[in-house]
Amino acid sequence: MKEPFIDTSGSAFWEDAVKFYNRPGAKEALLDLQDRLGGDVMASLWALSAAKGGRALSSEDVTEFFESTKKARMEVSRLRRLRQAAKSSSNEVYERLKKEELAAEQAVASLAPPAEKVGIAEGFNEGLCVRNLMVTFEQCAPDAKLAEALSLTKTILG
Repeated sequence: MKEPFIDTSGSAFWEDAVKFYNRPGAKEALLDLQDRLGGDVMASLWALSAAKGGRALSSEDVTEFFESTKKARMEVSRLRRLRQAAKSSSNEVYERLKKEELAAEQAVASLAPPAEKVGIAEGFNEGLCVRNLMVTFEQCAPDAKLAEALSLTKTILG
């Protein structure tokens, strides 16, 4: 099946999120983090986008992300539950919900603090990705271990 066109216009974070998510193995790794450990896909992608820009996140930065995107993330969760329940129903309903969920994720990106302006400038390196993910996991996936952050970083960075 052909993947839907995803509009990457808008925030730099949304553009990064789409690129990261489309890397081989990234979708599976992010969804595993979400389903197994309660991780937040958009928060994880935001943390990686900040690291790409050489920005070291603090827990205050992550709190700001969660607060500013709360309503949009709740809508993503609601639509995800509906879409998952619709897997056994008509393909048309499932596809419509999938598009709505994607639009809600784009709303999260538009409400997120600009990833290139948060945190402290440090310069990009792989360790910064891991560090940003761990700071994010503290708030959304407290059972996630360093191994998950390392694995996700390796998967998305290649």
